[in-house]
Formats: sequence, structure tokens, C-alpha cells
Amino acid sequence: MVEVNELIHKCIRMWNEPDPVVRRELITDLWEADGLHYAGNIEARGLEQIEQRVANAYDKFVKQGGYQFILSDTVRSLRDVVMYNWEMVPSGGGEASASGFVFLFINKNGRVRLEYQL
Repeated sequence: MVEVNELIHKCIRMWNEPDPVVRRELITDLWEADGLHYAGNIEARGLEQIEQRVANAYDKFVKQGGYQFILSDTVRSLRDVVMYNWEMVPSGGGEASASGFVFLFINKNGRVRLEYQL
């Protein structure tokens, strides 16, 4: 099984990564080829759609919005499930403008096969 803290730190880094090439490498390293990501009414299937989803969020919230995503609570895991909370905070510090809960299903090779972002 994958080292959970390393996985979560890569996940958080992925959402904050300014370099599209590095971001793509993180996504490829984190996700299985046909992985699924769900967030509200957003569905991304496969590496290309996941990459576009992350790029859109980066452009809107990090690049233009001046925010960063951070881990906000203890990571929990059991077998092939990993759960963590995140917050979107101003890059210069301050109160969270948004927060959420992530529920990941990990495959036997340590890659994300399914993510629910609540």
C-alpha cells in the first residue's frame, strides 16, 4: 500500500502547482489512467479530463484568485480508502474561504482510482 502522507501531500501540491508540466507529472503519478474524480456536478474521467479539471481550478482559485489549498485536518486511512479535509486560504494568510472533504479509493498499485470531493 502507498505511503498515505506522501500521497496526500502530492494531492495538495497538485492543486497548487503553477507549472503545467509538473502538474501533469503529479497527476500521472497519482492517478490510474481511467481514474474518476467527482466534485459536486463536476465529473472528470481519465488523466486528460482530470488534468483539465485541476488546471481550471488552479487558474480560477490559485492564479487569479490568490488562494492556496492546504491540508486542514488529520488524514485517515483504512485499507484502500483515504480521507482528508482541505481548506482554500488566501496565499498571504487569513481565514479559509472554502473547505471540503476528500474521499479517495486507492488501487493495489497505490494510485487513485476514484475521488469524491465533498
